[in-house]
Amino acid sequence: WEWWSNKKTCPKCNWRWQITHTTQSIFWTIQQTITCDKCAWTWESFENICSICNWEKRRTIKKEIRTSGIGIHSGLISEIVFKPAPPDTGIIFVKRTTEKSVIIPSSIKNVIDTENQVTLSAEERKIQTIEHLLSALSGLNISNCIIEVFNREIPVMDGSAYPFVEAIKEAGIVEQNENCQVIRIPHPIWVTEGDKYLVVLPSDKLEFNFHISYKHFLLHNESIYIDCLTPELYEKEISRART
Repeated sequence: WEWWSNKKTCPKCNWRWQITHTTQSIFWTIQQTITCDKCAWTWESFENICSICNWEKRRTIKKEIRTSGIGIHSGLISEIVFKPAPPDTGIIFVKRTTEKSVIIPSSIKNVIDTENQVTLSAEERKIQTIEHLLSALSGLNISNCIIEVFNREIPVMDGSAYPFVEAIKEAGIVEQNENCQVIRIPHPIWVTEGDKYLVVLPSDKLEFNFHISYKHFLLHNESIYIDCLTPELYEKEISRART
């Protein structure tokens, strides 16, 4: 993705001038080679920003919001509370019980089960079926949020991530001062299990190509390609997909 920048200050002679250099995003990092038109000093400029998706700042929600529903695996009614979080908090779950509250960070280290749903655990406490909620947070570029859970499972809602998208948008989204720490993919990564596979490739934008093929006439050879995922595109094309 390319766009124009028109103001620069030379770090050597402090000459400020109008420029028409083109910059482009490389793994959400902007690399720019600039030459001062006064002293001819040349330098590299790197900025952690992309002008097409604006995913340069960390984000959280503006206010607390509650929602509730039934857990699809447990059959129990569960209430969850989204709360704003300061920078560097990440996405963390707080399991509320009558005995104590247990903090369970959303980390691969805390995953104990992925059969038909994803379960996190810490201090012998579990929270099940977190995937749709995390999808909504990620899709809306929320990097810091606290989710209080009052039962063992996240409610299934309508079977999609969209009800969580609605809740997050109702709470409002606010940018924070800190920049995101973006993961760079240096080489292809393959993960396979039986007839399923996931391939992660280096790219200068967030692209997705998803294909399924089930032994059912309604789900045979279905595909979707997302050229550059934005929160708006996520809400429209992905969040309403049901389990």
